[in-house]
Amino acid sequence: MTIPMSLPSSDGKALTSAIGTTNSRTVGATIVLMTKTITFRPDQEALRAIALLTQNGTPISVAVRDALVEAARLRARQDLLEEASRLAADGEDRAEAAQVLREMKALRAW
Repeated sequence: MTIPMSLPSSDGKALTSAIGTTNSRTVGATIVLMTKTITFRPDQEALRAIALLTQNGTPISVAVRDALVEAARLRARQDLLEEASRLAADGEDRAEAAQVLREMKALRAW
């Protein structure tokens, strides 16, 4: 199954990406931003997800676009949480931050 969908492109540059083959079945995606089209071959899990996301009449392109944006938000949030955890565990960084706060408090005496 091939599902064309639109992508907004701000710079007009082309980006092409593909995933190889597995067990003589092509599993891949091609992204070309200049033509604003993505083509991919969904597996059964992706087909079930598309069916669920479009059962209320949402167009496939909208459902896939929304899912990609949400996945990117979740990834960014996860990355921030991991960085925060790493920094919270860094005693040297915490000590430096505490020193900066003490210095700022002294300047705020006005």
